[in-house]
Amino acid sequence: MDKDKGPVYRFLSIYGDNVTKLITANFAFMVFNIPSMLIGFFMTLYFLPRINPVFVPENFYAYMTEAGFAVSSEAGTTDALSQVYYLIILFCVMTLVGSCLVVVGPVQTGFAQLYRNLFRGDTIYWKDDFKKGVKSNIPQAIITSAISLVLSCVFLLAISFYSNVEGNFGTVMTVLFVVLLFILAAIQNIVYQLIVTVDQPLSSIYRNAFLFFLMRFLQFAVFGLLAVVILFVVPFLFLSSFNYFGYGAAILFYITTAFVFTQFMFAYNAADIINIYIVKPVKAQQEAANEITEDADSDVVSDADIDEGDEDDDTEEGEEEAQAADGDLLEDE
Repeated sequence: MDKDKGPVYRFLSIYGDNVTKLITANFAFMVFNIPSMLIGFFMTLYFLPRINPVFVPENFYAYMTEAGFAVSSEAGTTDALSQVYYLIILFCVMTLVGSCLVVVGPVQTGFAQLYRNLFRGDTIYWKDDFKKGVKSNIPQAIITSAISLVLSCVFLLAISFYSNVEGNFGTVMTVLFVVLLFILAAIQNIVYQLIVTVDQPLSSIYRNAFLFFLMRFLQFAVFGLLAVVILFVVPFLFLSSFNYFGYGAAILFYITTAFVFTQFMFAYNAADIINIYIVKPVKAQQEAANEITEDADSDVVSDADIDEGDEDDDTEEGEEEAQAADGDLLEDE
């Protein structure tokens, strides 16, 4: 892939070259995350009306009617507005799941493995890559998804509380927790990439993910806004047509594109920064350690004054350095 043409070109080229496989992966993501969607559905039904009373069903129907929204004559007004209400709920659920805030952890590491291999330019066999990512990282993936679920509920609870507090303080706190929710989504996407790339404790992975987020704050902020556009705004625009064609287009968009495009966008940026600050330095350490070992071996052969004890010491020292580099970070190389 031509890296000289920039990351955006390379991202789109990789996506275009593998679009069929990615569509399949997108559909698989929806199937495997049905439990996450159910959790997200109950979370949305609980928190959304508390964040904004307009989303209490009766209030929503009254608001839409007073606003003069035209609805299809193919169904009664109440039935049509009910469909719109639950489609908005559905869009919120899809945003929670697609942003990695509420996902099945082991499933997500399977897709993270796929995205990592795509970034590297490898030929992907998505079923094999997916299985490898799932089987190799189950404990950390389960803990990661649990952390994300708990923090998401805490932040949404805080948003629902402070959004009903009058005055500037309530507004400031609401904005703060909304921003924290965006940050959590970005960090979770980085964490899943780190899990499938490095061999580190989860505490170190989260620390590195936070540092990487700070290093590319602007990029991840833009990606966060794009994620909202892709996962919520675009389907809502389809919905705004208030006809069955628009509903079908929104569903088709979710099935074929929305999830995998959003997550590969995050994963590409995360994999790039991981490659720069972890993968390349560790590979350089490994190469240096191998050179030390080779130099020690050549010295033993060429210098007749070195006894067997010195030879063993030099060789063992080189092997220890190589092992230190190999065992430090990289996984699945």
